[in-house]
Amino acid sequence: MIAQNGIGFSTQNNLTGPVTVAGQQSGRYLYIRDNDTGEFWSATWYPVVSELDQFRATHRLGMTAISAEKNKISSQIAFSVHDSSPYEHWQVQLSNSDKRKRRLSVFAVVEWGQEIQDSQFHDNAIVAMTTHNETNLLARIFTLDHAVDSFDCDWDQFVGRYGSLSKPKALLDGKCSRSFGGDNRIAVLQKNFTLGAGTETNFAVILGVSIVDTTAQAKRLAKKWGKSLHSPAQPLPERVVIKSPEHDLNLLVNHWSKLQALSPISEYAAISERLNRLSQLSTHVPEQTKTELVEILSQQYRDGSLIRSITEPIPDGSVATVSKLLEALCSYLAETGDLSLLTEHVSFFDSGSGSTTEHLTRSCNSLLENLNSDSSALVEKSVAVSALRKVLPIFMQIGEHQFVRKIERAIDDQSSRINRQWARNPKQHLTTMLPILASHTLTKQHRQSAVNNLRSELKTITLSENEILLTTVVSCVEQLAMHDHADDALELLEHFLPTTRSKSAEQYQAEPYLFPRSILASAQRRGQADSNLDNTAAAKFLSVITETVLGIQPTIGGLKIDPHIPRSWRQYEVSREFRGANYHIRVSNPLRATSGVSRLSVNGLHITGNVIRPFQTGNHFIEVTLG
Repeated sequence: MIAQNGIGFSTQNNLTGPVTVAGQQSGRYLYIRDNDTGEFWSATWYPVVSELDQFRATHRLGMTAISAEKNKISSQIAFSVHDSSPYEHWQVQLSNSDKRKRRLSVFAVVEWGQEIQDSQFHDNAIVAMTTHNETNLLARIFTLDHAVDSFDCDWDQFVGRYGSLSKPKALLDGKCSRSFGGDNRIAVLQKNFTLGAGTETNFAVILGVSIVDTTAQAKRLAKKWGKSLHSPAQPLPERVVIKSPEHDLNLLVNHWSKLQALSPISEYAAISERLNRLSQLSTHVPEQTKTELVEILSQQYRDGSLIRSITEPIPDGSVATVSKLLEALCSYLAETGDLSLLTEHVSFFDSGSGSTTEHLTRSCNSLLENLNSDSSALVEKSVAVSALRKVLPIFMQIGEHQFVRKIERAIDDQSSRINRQWARNPKQHLTTMLPILASHTLTKQHRQSAVNNLRSELKTITLSENEILLTTVVSCVEQLAMHDHADDALELLEHFLPTTRSKSAEQYQAEPYLFPRSILASAQRRGQADSNLDNTAAAKFLSVITETVLGIQPTIGGLKIDPHIPRSWRQYEVSREFRGANYHIRVSNPLRATSGVSRLSVNGLHITGNVIRPFQTGNHFIEVTLG
């Protein structure tokens, strides 16, 4: 996550901390100094904040490009993250449009954001070490593909006694001091260039982090990474791109929410937290999802429960956690059709191993056992039924018909119980209503009552709660849209979107493109964003918009088209990669409907139903008419 001024952090895979440990002003910068005049500026504008002749920042999934120009010197920096290595790659181009040669010094700078225990310049790289745990070290590596002319590892030496990042002593002097010592909160690599009239030069930087056993291992790793400097990362594939009538929706779905949702979560987080996010991400990073799923399956007990976390390996057999595992597996299989995963053998945490199908079956049996318990609460019953419904197509696909019938009988039985309990007490709080609606167990009459109650609750939500969780808001949007109230759903969503809330910046006090955990509703702080971000809310927002509202749903049988849109939308488009093929989908709404597909054609040929059987390759054009 890099802002337009270079401030931010990057994380990759299961990295337990960002590459630059986040602080209010922690980031990476590129200073450019004109050695003939002594003038200097930042290619990222910050921290020198001098006036530039031109400046532009472009963000894509996994890549940020920043271009600037001052005094006929142009700079272009592409910050990107490799998909298989724990480092960040900077590809830099400097151009001289002047009619005379220019002597320049470039200072690549990264703030570590915390004290470093040991920092060394070795073999053209700065290697900074901190303790990771009792047995390992964490190595931060900063290296350049040109021979470095000078460097600094000490903050005070680079900045100077009375200096700052906006006017560091090294830039005023035109050279670094080759310093170590101090608290080592910074790393600086200096390279001097002479550019002839109308010429340009390119260089690359790697900024990475890795867990190592020794400092010697870190130095070998720095040398190895240095050989990769000429292989810049490609931006992550944009597997889903939308073009709806709502500009803010497009901006968040296509860019910012993807970046937030895909930010890796610590391997030390609770399993339930990891699964909650993982079930939303198969569409965007299927291979990474599979890797994490297999890892989590190996932390399942034979009774179907999971460990609570790596740091707390005690059984967690709660309905919520087991259901999230089923949902994450179902989501991955629907997206990829990779049923071979079901035959892979994975160890159980307590003893032995079994196929993924056996792991899946044990999870289902755990939920079925919970459903038979008289102490099971209404919410737990609803959550379990939802998960079991999602797993049914998978067992049907692999021919487990007897187990399918067992699950169906349990769902029918629980549906009757849930309806009886609802009839006795239809006035439920949001936290109960949402899972009940999502379980699809209520009769038509009770479902209408629940939706009416939901709409009534939403009118007083800001008055009855101290804070409004963004995950709750997105879940409300999902249920309203699915039950033919898409206009209300989008109105509610728009009210809480960060792009909307931030228009009252003094009240909101947060970024305009990242989902906070909640919006505060107390009288003293009404409308203010929680300081904590919620990547799970961003991930759920993505799936609700693309799958429920826009209705592009991956299933075991293919791509299902089932929109639930506002009546005012006349048309929208979605580009979607699915199982090796690219689909461009255009949905027209001439009759101002909210749902229902009246006509669907694939590559000009009309098909029956609303499920497109998957192609293996190629580009395919889908026309959909609602009515």
